[in-house]
Amino acid sequence: MDYKKEALIRRRLVGFKPVSDLDKKQVFKNYTNSELVDYYAKERLYNYVHTMLPSDVSKKQEDYPLVKAMLQANRLLLNQQRYKLIGDKRHKQARPVVYAVTHVGLYDYQVITEALNAQTYAFAGDPEQVYGSFDGWFMDKSGAIFCNTEDFLDRYISEEMAVRFINHGANLLIYPEGIWNITANLLVLPLWPGTIRIAQAAHVDIVPVAIEQYGKKFIINIGENIVLNNFDTNDIKYINEMKQQLRDNLATLKYEIFESRRVYKRKKLGDFDARLKDYENMRLNEWKDKNKNNIYSRELVEHRKFVETDVETSEIVGEKVLYSSPQQAFSYMKNLKVNKNNIFLLRRDMSLPTSIQEEAKKIVVDNSSYNHGEAKKLIL
Repeated sequence: MDYKKEALIRRRLVGFKPVSDLDKKQVFKNYTNSELVDYYAKERLYNYVHTMLPSDVSKKQEDYPLVKAMLQANRLLLNQQRYKLIGDKRHKQARPVVYAVTHVGLYDYQVITEALNAQTYAFAGDPEQVYGSFDGWFMDKSGAIFCNTEDFLDRYISEEMAVRFINHGANLLIYPEGIWNITANLLVLPLWPGTIRIAQAAHVDIVPVAIEQYGKKFIINIGENIVLNNFDTNDIKYINEMKQQLRDNLATLKYEIFESRRVYKRKKLGDFDARLKDYENMRLNEWKDKNKNNIYSRELVEHRKFVETDVETSEIVGEKVLYSSPQQAFSYMKNLKVNKNNIFLLRRDMSLPTSIQEEAKKIVVDNSSYNHGEAKKLIL
């Protein structure tokens, strides 16, 4: 248990009272979306603190055949989509598993939930996008653990709740990449460590699952169970090793999907940059809010990726956190308009990396209307 986080959770809950399920429809009628986001974030913390147990796991497993039939009807009749399962190497067992799935777009969750032929609880980010919607209702009926991925306390309690659900017999479905992959050539994005930590804490296997989409057709490839033998969630070296193994397995499964497809001559593919841009736009345009505006941008997708950088310990929350690279941390300098009020940002005693120092000098020369001689003295 992380006592610093536990204390911060209780501090955030001061004055909070949950609304009963019977009263929610009436009470929430006048809530703005931001008020709903704040309420549900605190409700998740409240349920965690009061050890709310996942009592509905067996009921959702009983209802899964009905959910699967609904998904199939929605896929065939409304979305006119189909899928093909080209491999299933998982070892069937009584113990639950963590399904680690690659992420390709809006509809892969529904297709995977149907194709796995097993009830799962989805570890879902951005819960505010489904509040009051059919997708939100469906995910609640199917099984979901919501998490605001931008909030370190929400991430913490969501992992803890995921372990509770697994220990009560639930399978977990999680996207370890954190966001869909719209890169030009990476088979699988770098993975977030939470997938490994959850499986460690629950003492369960991880089943890698790759999915690709071609128009309205999905191809799915389920790999062999990854068996963990170290359950120390603080062993960073082991977690990194297992992340790499999981990523390698997912990449292999994806490559097998590519091999199952027909071969195209390069000259028939057209302009690469144009095709890549079309693909990015297709993914971004799939996700709309209630006002039909795009929810995601290219910048937000980049922000959600896991960045492999040095790992340090935060004295504030006592957790392992990732710090930005120097290039990211000092990216503000590209837009800096130098004047006497901000020239101190370019000083050498700010311990800037050498590469950033050189860029600082260039910025002064290119952008500054301030006295260049004075600026040079301040930098050096």
